[in-house]
Amino acid sequence: MASDFGPTVEQKPSATHTATIIFLHGLGDTGAGISTVAQALRLPHILFKFPTAPTRPVTMNGGARMPAWFDLDFRITARTDSEGIDQSIAYLEQQIQEEAAKGIPSERIAVGGFSQGGHIALKSLFKASQPLAACIALSTWLEPGLNWEVRTPKVREMPVFLGHGTSDPLIPLALAQSTANLLRQKGFSALDFRTYPGVQHSIGPQELQDIREFILKVLPEETAKPPALDDVDKMSVKELKAFLQSRSVNTRSILEKSELRDRVKALL
Repeated sequence: MASDFGPTVEQKPSATHTATIIFLHGLGDTGAGISTVAQALRLPHILFKFPTAPTRPVTMNGGARMPAWFDLDFRITARTDSEGIDQSIAYLEQQIQEEAAKGIPSERIAVGGFSQGGHIALKSLFKASQPLAACIALSTWLEPGLNWEVRTPKVREMPVFLGHGTSDPLIPLALAQSTANLLRQKGFSALDFRTYPGVQHSIGPQELQDIREFILKVLPEETAKPPALDDVDKMSVKELKAFLQSRSVNTRSILEKSELRDRVKALL
């Protein structure tokens, strides 16, 4: 499946990597095209990953081939490309698991997307096996009649940022409002829905600032202080892993608490 998808662009953190955001572009764009978002947000502790969708014919654009997470009809809520959506959600989950394999815990991973990419990010929440740090969905939608149920109840507690321009000509504000209402009806209790006057199908400066503040709340920069050597034996597994991850140590393959303690002591 991965061979059908385009390249993933990574914006490396300039400080210690303690969190990851996986962000999906909109219809016809690429990972490279949307990657400027990371530069604008200025978050030195976060690795940004920008995957690229497969190139496929898109019905609403007369069958022209372009990067798309799924096919779209002339009315975006009229028909859904279930196969394309499922494949893209599975690919996003694969990206999440790749970060987990590096030792980044699920509570330090967020997903998001713009427009069609935001649609995939939101729908991925319904199928997620565990909650993540947050979801950031911009200028996007869910079909009003969506009958999906949330697989994992704790996911409903995830912070969700939903941003939309009031002058969006492609996805009307009313559809964004119905999306927010749907998410609330499905039990998402930490939804932050914001609208931006005069903004069209784009991300404006105020929205970027709000997103940055939102991210810093859900993925604050961690600066684990070195413990005293005598205190290492008193640390929990979670504390040991947090300290090692703050030093860019992959803890995924470390199964024994004794080995975690030894690795921490070796760094002191």
